[in-house]
Amino acid sequence: MRGDAGDLGGTAADSPGLCPEPAVRREWRGLEKREKDSFIEAVRCLFEKRSLFPDRGSMYDDIVFVHQISGQAGQCNQGFQLMTRIADRFLAHKHPSFLPWHRWFIHQFERTLREECGYDGYLPYVEFPSHIRGKNN
Repeated sequence: MRGDAGDLGGTAADSPGLCPEPAVRREWRGLEKREKDSFIEAVRCLFEKRSLFPDRGSMYDDIVFVHQISGQAGQCNQGFQLMTRIADRFLAHKHPSFLPWHRWFIHQFERTLREECGYDGYLPYVEFPSHIRGKNN
């Protein structure tokens, strides 16, 4: 995830008025096979890309790390003092701005899939209650 907290891919001046092409996220079971395969391939690609952090593994591990440390401030002290300081001030999962933060995080994850692995879809979601009830498996 290469974008910083202020980098949302443009400014208000870039697109006055409504968003001309808003992202449309679709439920996993509503995707065609080729769309599912494309998403899985892009995620696997992140496992092949080297981490941006020293000795962390893959870019996918970076995404997991950022998500984890944002909810566990101060508990992860493995030489990432900057990340810990940021997380100490802003525990995303325990903060009133959780929803905007998570939208930004998902946007960055999707953007990383696009820029690093050539993914051209949108991040799908899973409607867990339907899966639990066993509908449309």
